[in-house]
Amino acid sequence: MAVKLHKLAADEAQRAFPRRGQQDVSDYMAALGELQPGDAAAIEREGLSDRAIKRRLGAAAKQLGYGRKWARQHSPEALYF
Repeated sequence: MAVKLHKLAADEAQRAFPRRGQQDVSDYMAALGELQPGDAAAIEREGLSDRAIKRRLGAAAKQLGYGRKWARQHSPEALYF
């Protein structure tokens, strides 16, 4: 059985393997920008893991200088913070 490989170009590799600090979280930042201190909110999972959601929202919050606290309870569709 022959193995076929395709070497990725630099721009393809960048898109396929973004560095943690280079991930685009602008959508998350825009959503957080609509909240006021003390607000509670829910974020829909939309097929993402809890870990991915928390990491992305945390990165966006850090860039904005916001803090967040995750609720212990959640629904099957969303996480509360």
